[in-house]
Amino acid sequence: LQQVLNPGNFARVKPGMMMEEVRRMLGKPAKAITYSLKNETAWDWRYLEPPNTQLVFTVWFNSEYRVLRTTTGPDQDAMEHQGK
Repeated sequence: LQQVLNPGNFARVKPGMMMEEVRRMLGKPAKAITYSLKNETAWDWRYLEPPNTQLVFTVWFNSEYRVLRTTTGPDQDAMEHQGK
């Protein structure tokens, strides 16, 4: 079994790619949010950066289900649950 949620695979996600291509590459997202006013959808994948940094990779899609941009940052949901 190979971990697909890693920076190398994230770098393969490029603007213009179809949503289904991204889904096949990275699997089902942990969270999907639609921003109706912006006509955008964001998919999140959570992953662990060694030794134990919890991060989230987000892919933003337009109304035609094509990649607009990607972002990586701290997993705010995980940070809220630390120590609980």
